Formats: sequence, structure tokens, C-alpha cells
Amino acid sequence: MKAIFLSCLRKQDKKNVSNMFLLLFCLSLVFTIAYIAYDTSTSAFPDLPVANVRTGLRYETIQLAIDANATLNGDTLMVNEGVYYEHVNVNKSLTIVGENCSTTVVDSGGYYRGFIISANNVILTGFTVQNARWAIYLNSNENCIYGNRVRHSDVGIYLESANQSLIANNLAEDMNLYGECIYLKNAKGNVIQRNTLENATYGVSFASSQCNLLKENTVANCYCAFSLGSSSNNTFYHNNILNSTFDVETYYSRNMWNSSYPKGGNYWSRYKGTDQYSGTMQDLEDSDGIGDKTYNISADDVDAYPLIAPINVFDAGTWNESSYTIDIISNSTISNFSFNPAEGPFLRFSVTAQNQSSGFCRVTLPKNLLWTENGWNVTVNATPVEYSSITDEHYTFLYFTYAGNTGVIEVRGTVVIPELSLSFSIFTVLTAVAFYAAKCAREKHFLHKY
Repeated sequence: MKAIFLSCLRKQDKKNVSNMFLLLFCLSLVFTIAYIAYDTSTSAFPDLPVANVRTGLRYETIQLAIDANATLNGDTLMVNEGVYYEHVNVNKSLTIVGENCSTTVVDSGGYYRGFIISANNVILTGFTVQNARWAIYLNSNENCIYGNRVRHSDVGIYLESANQSLIANNLAEDMNLYGECIYLKNAKGNVIQRNTLENATYGVSFASSQCNLLKENTVANCYCAFSLGSSSNNTFYHNNILNSTFDVETYYSRNMWNSSYPKGGNYWSRYKGTDQYSGTMQDLEDSDGIGDKTYNISADDVDAYPLIAPINVFDAGTWNESSYTIDIISNSTISNFSFNPAEGPFLRFSVTAQNQSSGFCRVTLPKNLLWTENGWNVTVNATPVEYSSITDEHYTFLYFTYAGNTGVIEVRGTVVIPELSLSFSIFTVLTAVAFYAAKCAREKHFLHKY
């Protein structure tokens, strides 16, 4: 009897174990299916707002798209317009693109961080980030943050121990009380370029940060445009500093506030100098768009070549794998800038005077983009005007004045960059002719054969 009982018990144990394995297998299958559906629910939920371009999979939130196992380093995430109440940790090397900067919004609800860029080689563009302690926070290297808007936060863009990154073409505005548009702490080798920073206590603050380049930014309506503490060997030029209570606060810091002549330094709306001279010592007769006297910032810092008017920077395209810009310094408002090499070796723009009967422009032309063999033709409303010219290794600087409140200005040379590709064009034509001849020969052979 005992043996029969033990035998039955063993059979029952085997049955229980078998049932247990079956149950575990079913549960595992269910969880796997659920996870796959949750992780890759693209066919079931085609209208989810965040898409991985490589896989085609879609997700409900930005963070879910980042965290998904299917999302790999190097992927691109496209985010539809809408409001995302998230704190996004970007811990993979991704490109994250908002559909529209004005309408693709990450709202942090008044605290913590909007985006945390904790991976290297991240590209973030096309977002409004708002209501955060730190709207975009970086503690990694070689990232690109461009074309975003940050607002209503304590810090707009915060780089902490973040190096070799590009912060470009962003708008930081309306920061919180005592807020900062951009803050660098222990940051090195970053480029801060063509950003608009306005309506904040501080435009850009530095703490123990070195060897950063800030150029072509506009800092407006801030209590202090630049604040530097224990931060040296940073370079500032071609920035517009407008309507600040204090331009610079500096402690235990020494920095470079201009480029070489004739490129010049920054435009300071508080600067009251005049422009009657030119040259590296500003002792030659003739104006050049640069103030005749230096702008003294502190005992250790000086802008040796302050610009006499705001600087405007316009994209002139990418040619032969090089990107070009054209700078215009003017006391007039510049609009309708146009440069198209296919139309000819010239550029055109409009000027509108600001409470003055006459105006001036200094136009900076890259030599590899547009040049002349026998002199420039500068016209205002189709009437030629005189100009002065200064050149360095890479640029031609044209300075001229004009009367009246408005005008259309054209600067015409004789050679424009696509003409460098004449040999390539000839090669292309000859290749097309050869291809056509070969095609005709094949057709002739085909007709003869049949």
C-alpha cells in the first residue's frame, strides 16, 4: 500500500511540475506578446506621435521611443506637434526632431528638467521646451542643440562638464526671475553661435569654463549680458549686446572680446564711440564700420575693435562641401537678403533707415564665394555709389554710405562660386553625349539583328 501511495504521489508531483512549466510558458508567452505590442505597436497604433525613422515603429511618448529596445544609437526620432508633459532623458546617441518648433512643446510642469542629454553625439532640434528648472541640460560631449526655443525656466540651456558641443540658432526668452538663458559650468571647447537670448537676468553665465567660442549671438534686454566667474580664454566676437543694464560681470577671468582686424569685435549698444578712421590702429582716414576707440570692459578685458552698428549674418548656401555666410554691419534695418549663384555674381538686400537721413553698410564677402576681376559694382536703387575695400586672407570688406530712408542695394562682382565647377559641367555634358551615342549604337545593333 505504501509503495502504491508513493507511486501515486510521484505521478502527482510530475503532473504538478508539468502544469507549472505549462503555466510559466503561457505567462512568458503572454508577457512577451504584451511587451512586443507595447514596444513596437506600429501596426496596431499607426497614429502614435513619435516615430523611429529607421524601424517605422511609433510610440506614445518621446521617452518610450528612446527606451525601446528597437531604438539604437544613430537612429532618428520624428516627433509630431503637440504638448508632451515629460522629463526626457536622452541616453542614446540619437537625432530627435520636432515637427515644428512653435508647436512641438515639451512642458516640464514647472520643475526638474525638460531634456537631459546624457549621451554623446545627440542632435536635438525643433522643440519648444518650457516650464522647467533647466529646459535643456547637457552633461555629455559632441552634441548639437539647434533650432529650439526655451522659455519660462530657471536656465534655458545648461552645459555642465559638457565639451565640444554646438549650441546654435536657438531662441531663449522670458526666463524666470534670476534666470539665465545659457549657463556653462566646467564646460570647454563649445561653440555658442547665432542664438537669440532675451528678457532674462543673465544672457550667458560662465563658471569655471574655458576655451569656448561665442559669436553671432544677440543678447537683448538682460540685466547682465555676460557673467564670468573663474572662466578664462573664452572668445567673443560678432555678438550684438542690446539694452543691457550691465554688459559684462567678470570675476577672476580674462577673455578675448574681439577677432582680428578687420573682422572686428562686438556691437555694444552702450558704446558711444565714432567711426571716422580705419586700420589696425584706427589711425587711417576713412570709416570701416569699427569704432575708433576701444570698448573697455574691465581692467583685464577690452574689445579692441567694437562694431559701430549691429551685425547681421545671412546664410549664403553650401558649395563644394563648404558652408558660407555673408555679414552686413549697418545702422539700417536689413531685409530681403538674396543670393543665388544661378542668377549671377551678385547679392541684393533692402535697407530701411532708423531715424537717420543717411546710412552705411559694411558687407563681408568670402573670397571663395564671390569675387571680382576688375572692381565691384555697388548700387543703391540702381544708382552706383562709391565704396572702400579692405581685404584679408579670406574676405573682402566693402564699406559704403547712402542717403535716404529706404533702398535696394546690390553688390555685383564678376565671378561666383559655381563657375569653379565648369570642368565638372563639361565632364557631365560629355558623359551625357557618350551615353546617348552608346544608346543609339545599341538600338542600331538591335534593329540590325532583328
